Amino acid sequence: MALRCKKMPSKHQVMCKKIKFRSLLSFLAVILCLSFSNAIAEELDPGFYPALSVGYATTDNVFMSDGNERSDDALVIAPSLLYKMLFGKHSLDFTYIGELTSFDTYSTEDYNDNRADAELLLDLTRRLDVTLDAGYMWSHENRGVAGSRGSTPRDLDTWEQGSAEAKVTYGRRTSIAQIEVSGSFLDRKYTNNRQNERDRERAGGTIALYYNISSKTSLLLEGSYITVDYVNDASINLDSTETFSLAGVRWEATAKTTGEIKIGYHTKNMDEEYLEDFEGGSYFVSLLWEPKPYSQITLEASRRTDEVPYDESVAVNPSYYVRDSVSVYWKHSFTEKFISYADVAIHKVEYGGIDQTEDYFNTWFELEYRLRDWLRLGAKYKYDSRDSSAAGLDYVANTFLLKVTLVNED
Repeated sequence: MALRCKKMPSKHQVMCKKIKFRSLLSFLAVILCLSFSNAIAEELDPGFYPALSVGYATTDNVFMSDGNERSDDALVIAPSLLYKMLFGKHSLDFTYIGELTSFDTYSTEDYNDNRADAELLLDLTRRLDVTLDAGYMWSHENRGVAGSRGSTPRDLDTWEQGSAEAKVTYGRRTSIAQIEVSGSFLDRKYTNNRQNERDRERAGGTIALYYNISSKTSLLLEGSYITVDYVNDASINLDSTETFSLAGVRWEATAKTTGEIKIGYHTKNMDEEYLEDFEGGSYFVSLLWEPKPYSQITLEASRRTDEVPYDESVAVNPSYYVRDSVSVYWKHSFTEKFISYADVAIHKVEYGGIDQTEDYFNTWFELEYRLRDWLRLGAKYKYDSRDSSAAGLDYVANTFLLKVTLVNED
């Protein structure tokens, strides 16, 4: 439980803040830290990689609100763990990522997110690979994001989610053609604020065909079929069926540039006849450009539908929303010890069935100094905003974070 200095008598607040500061320093000095920080993005050899980041953040709009802006400070602890194992031509990865955030004043915003995943890659023959993934998450829904509830709950909405995926690939990148067949299942359950009607299962399959037109370039065709099933009775039935029909190209144009672009048609058909369906274009773009060995730029873009909650506080509920997103991430190493990270993301959201649109702008910038191979110091600034056509939903939030990260990459 966080120490609430602001709730104490004024004569004790100064001493309380000193205790909190000393406690934070002591914690940073003695705890073994692990985090999948940006630094552990490169390919790693088999082994055990623990890390933990500990930081102190301050924000000027903890509720992501228009007209109810409140500032607060928070202690952020982010442990993570990676275990990589090879046996013959096969590999197995175990991943754990966590984040615990405890606010000084508004304890309703505290959260403890955890995610565990396992991935098994089986290299069965010269042409046949099988990939098996399974994971479980305990997480929360951020306030003010697309698809979040309009009626602000006292506590953050929390949920648990299990997922599994299997993919079979026949053919190598050097073959004239490749075919991939995959199936996935996701089960999400909300765990507080009386949200059983939001529990849902998502199951689907995808088939993709790649045809090599050169040693580094492939044309692709991809089709997906997905069902979304809300498992509990609710005032409105949001069950639906989705399809994707995509065509595109995958390439490694040079040693500096790789990417994949898919463009096509997307549908979302609601089971209830009176709810609005979606039919329209869709795209997925992923590009990596490395102009220099010490600089990497990644571009991501997509257009697709997503789920919305039923909200009793509004007269008419949307049946889904469509999100157009584009983001650019840049990592630049000024020296081996001094590294910068930056990210800019723009999202445009349109709700199906109601006349409402939202524009989101999110950006952050981080500086990291590697004091030792195992010790890193970081400072981060984050800016978030929403511009909505609905009254009272606009917001701007600024967040600053100082952190210490300990890693093991040996």
